[in-house]
Amino acid sequence: MTAEVHKSPYEVRFLAEDPGDAAALLILPMATAGEIAIGRALAGDARIIAVDGGYDRCLENDLTVDLFVGDGDSVARPPQSIPTQEFQADKSFSDLHGALQSLPQSRQRIVVAGVSGGRIDHQWINVHELAVAAGRVAGIAAIGFDGLLFVTSGGVEIVLPEGTLFSILALVGEPRVTLRGARYELARERLSCPSHGLSNVSCGRVELECAKGVVALIVPDSVPPE
Repeated sequence: MTAEVHKSPYEVRFLAEDPGDAAALLILPMATAGEIAIGRALAGDARIIAVDGGYDRCLENDLTVDLFVGDGDSVARPPQSIPTQEFQADKSFSDLHGALQSLPQSRQRIVVAGVSGGRIDHQWINVHELAVAAGRVAGIAAIGFDGLLFVTSGGVEIVLPEGTLFSILALVGEPRVTLRGARYELARERLSCPSHGLSNVSCGRVELECAKGVVALIVPDSVPPE
């Protein structure tokens, strides 16, 4: 089934974003057609980077791949006639880490489809890889876990339908967070407790500002399961 490009489910702007810097869309091996479609909508006219077995997902969804990154251990059909950045299979980092490191430091957004990874260890490590990379780019939007994650070291604005459930979680450090447009707002408060930002409710345009750390804004149940 071909992933159709459709309108992003939410209007999203990372505060550090420069529209002049091209976005990048990373397709991971476990990405579904629905996750890829949402990723394309969030990424716009972005470079498409197939991360190892994500190359097969790109072929299945008729996507033109700009770069292949990986060790090839989960690819059914090796890439042909496209730029590649190959790794040894016996390496000390994941293919996602290698793909994120291949991106230049910029004020662009990164979109990652298939971040849930299929295994609990992959899931946890993938999210932490995004947290480490967030400081090098404007922000990272990730699709997985039947939801959306927006990972930022600066801030993000998202238009959510009123009443939408969301949470915020400190991923790096104890950041000071300002949150507007929510039932429970914050004013430069330190997220010292992991559940401090759990189960908030949108009042429309949610504005999140972050200082001295990395935060994820999580919108659960926003991607239909397949």
